[in-house]
Amino acid sequence: MTRLIRGLHNVLPTDRGSVLTIGNFDGVHVGHQALLDLVNQNAKQRSALSMVMIFEPQPLEFYGKGKIMIPRLTRMREKYEALAQCQVDRVLVAYFNPPFAGLSPEDFVEQILVNKLGISHIMVGEDFRFGHKRSGDIPQLQALAEKFGFTVEIIPPHPNGRRAGQQHAFKAGPDQGRA
Repeated sequence: MTRLIRGLHNVLPTDRGSVLTIGNFDGVHVGHQALLDLVNQNAKQRSALSMVMIFEPQPLEFYGKGKIMIPRLTRMREKYEALAQCQVDRVLVAYFNPPFAGLSPEDFVEQILVNKLGISHIMVGEDFRFGHKRSGDIPQLQALAEKFGFTVEIIPPHPNGRRAGQQHAFKAGPDQGRA
C-alpha cells in the first residue's frame, strides 16, 4: 500500500534509503507510468522503497501568483490515487514555500535528498532542473551525488516522443471532466 507523506517533517526513519523520482505528475499518463515502473523495478533490485516527490503548490503555481495559470489536470487526491495505482511505496508532498523555493541546488541535495530522505538513488529526465530558480542541472546533480554517496540515473525519452514523466496538456470537452 502506498503511504502518503504530507510534508518533509513527516518523513520517518523507515522511509530513508529510497529510490526517488521528482516531478509534478499532473495527470499520470503513459510516460509517467513508464517512469514509475522503472523506479519500482530499481527499488526492488536494491531492496529499497520507491518514492515520488511532488509539490504543493506546484512550482508554476507558486511563481505564477496573480498570473493566469493553466488549471491542473488532477486534484491532489486524484494524483495520489493515480500514483498509488502505479504501486509506488511512498508519495511525498513537499510544500513549495519561500524557504523551499530559495534552496540552492547544493542545499536542496544536502538538506532534502541526503539529510532528510537519505536517498540511495534518484531517477530523473534529461531536462531535470532543481534548486533556486531551477539553477541546478544534471552535471551538478551527478557531482553532488558523488559527493554525498547516492547514484543518479537519467531516464531516456519515452517511445511516444516524450520523456518518461514529461507533462503534457490536453483539452477535455465539457462532459469529459478531469483526467
